[in-house]
Amino acid sequence: MTMTGSTDLKPVSLESLLEENRRLRERVAVFESREQVTEVMLNGIDVANVFLGPDLRVQRFSPSAARLFGIGPSDIGKPLSEVAWQLDDPYLDQDICAVQDRTDEIAFGA
Repeated sequence: MTMTGSTDLKPVSLESLLEENRRLRERVAVFESREQVTEVMLNGIDVANVFLGPDLRVQRFSPSAARLFGIGPSDIGKPLSEVAWQLDDPYLDQDICAVQDRTDEIAFGA
């Protein structure tokens, strides 16, 4: 069987593969370390944080947010609009949009 096409495959040495593997492992370790620091910060401070994705789905939250807003692990992945909030804030949607746009300063209760 003959391969045709414009792709040029170049031989790669074992040493270069091992070096690339080492670099990738280092990058993974950095990301894992950042994840651990984030977890420690979320669990170690008494500040309510809810992290949303660009689609406004809950990605993670701090223990303080769980207590304040009444959210739990089953809320991860849900759209924010479907999460049962225990907070009456008529400006919440507006504040979230402002944070996403990063164009306004947010003052709670303003």
